[in-house]
Amino acid sequence: MDSTLLLGHRKPVLFFSAGKDSLACLLLLKPLLDRVTVVWANPGAPHPATVAYMGRIRSWVPNFVELVGNQPSWIRAHGWPADVVPIRATTDGEASAGVGSLRFQPYLSCCWANMWAPMLEYLNASGSTLVIMGQRKAENLRNRLRDEVVQELDGITYWQPLNEWSDQAVWAFLRECGAEVPPFYEQGATSSSDCWNCTAYLDHNAERLAYLRRSEPERFAVVHTVLEALALRQQQEIQPLLRILED
Repeated sequence: MDSTLLLGHRKPVLFFSAGKDSLACLLLLKPLLDRVTVVWANPGAPHPATVAYMGRIRSWVPNFVELVGNQPSWIRAHGWPADVVPIRATTDGEASAGVGSLRFQPYLSCCWANMWAPMLEYLNASGSTLVIMGQRKAENLRNRLRDEVVQELDGITYWQPLNEWSDQAVWAFLRECGAEVPPFYEQGATSSSDCWNCTAYLDHNAERLAYLRRSEPERFAVVHTVLEALALRQQQEIQPLLRILED
């Protein structure tokens, strides 16, 4: 990997999620890791397999920082994250509709509070001017940096060295390196598992929940109960719209 960008910046950071793409970045950077801080934004409810995996990464990475959020407390205060949120089941909605069995919130709010905001705070506090990320333009879940390999935003340069890589290319590189990947990929997961109890990102989360069902059935039962309540609440909210459309 070309080290030119690293040499021109203060305190380069690799955001490492335990996903296959950030792992590929880590391995590409291996000869240069003495210059890079590997940062794991742990939202506060990591899967035990992720914790164990991060421990193994930490054991050989020279500079490793763990940022810890408080997702369980955030959920208690604001509700469970959801892709489609019943408004009357949010904290704001309760003011007019009364308290239901469970609250829900937009998943972006939960991720921002417990993962993305701590990352930004770390960057501002550390004075880092270069962030390396595993984002690829072939993914359908991407941040606002989108398709640029190198882009500057708010005084920080973001470098996405895998931007042009296909999913197959990432896997081929990891196999060539003999890399260990987290176990939820065995179930067909396509991205990292940030929180064991995530009830959002359902188009990506099914395989990770399948791993949770097999590895920790008691925890899976908690998530399943919340998803059942969410489905019921969504059905209740959509019925008036469906009746109008049927007329």
